[in-house]
Amino acid sequence: SLSRPSADATEDQEQSAIVLAIDVSNSMLKTDLEPSRLDAAVEAAQRFVDEAPEGTRVGVLTFSDRVDVLLAPESDKALVNQALDRIGETREGTVLGEAVVAGLGSLRSSGALDPPPSSPAESSGRILVLTDGANSILRAIPPADATARAAALNVPIYTIQLGDDQGSRSRATPAETLASMATQSGGIYAQSVSNEDLRAVFADIGGIVAPVEKLRELTVFAAAAALALLLLSALLAAFARPRPERTGRSAPA
Repeated sequence: SLSRPSADATEDQEQSAIVLAIDVSNSMLKTDLEPSRLDAAVEAAQRFVDEAPEGTRVGVLTFSDRVDVLLAPESDKALVNQALDRIGETREGTVLGEAVVAGLGSLRSSGALDPPPSSPAESSGRILVLTDGANSILRAIPPADATARAAALNVPIYTIQLGDDQGSRSRATPAETLASMATQSGGIYAQSVSNEDLRAVFADIGGIVAPVEKLRELTVFAAAAALALLLLSALLAAFARPRPERTGRSAPA
């Protein structure tokens, strides 16, 4: 028992949930990724959903000048793909920080953060952001503040930059912003400048929803077995102990 015996056991993360946050700002219509950044992102997201392990819940939201939650985390792949099929209209602006906050809200409501994860690596809730730019609306929640909220909840943010836009000279570049968000929350940042890049990135990230090998302690079973052996030994000792011989007295003459 003191040696804390354990055994490897694969446990499916039935509560695992991922929120896909897809940028629908006007710049996503650029065609450096074919047929456009937005179409390439949606296509990659659909492939990701199709290849995800059964039972994985996927939510979908879009963001530009506002955030629209299209679907709460759902394990029905057909429903997720239907939500992705509805993405098409673009608008001006990018509220990147508010997209992350909305994603955290979706994860909370789905139960993916209950109980709270002890680290980003063990979190059953994750956010995957596909965007080509940094925050462009100053009145919105800053990405750094949203990232701090995710880090406090141990929710990793995976950020994929589409294209190589440099953003505004007076602000951090999209690459700097997205890399910081991923690093600070325990996620991964990647840049995709071609459709092949995007497919490769999604293939790598697909592993985040695989079953996790967990070490299951058997200490309690070892202690119970030891107690049982002690009781058995005591019983055997009681039966095996030699009994004293009786001495009879002779009758008086």
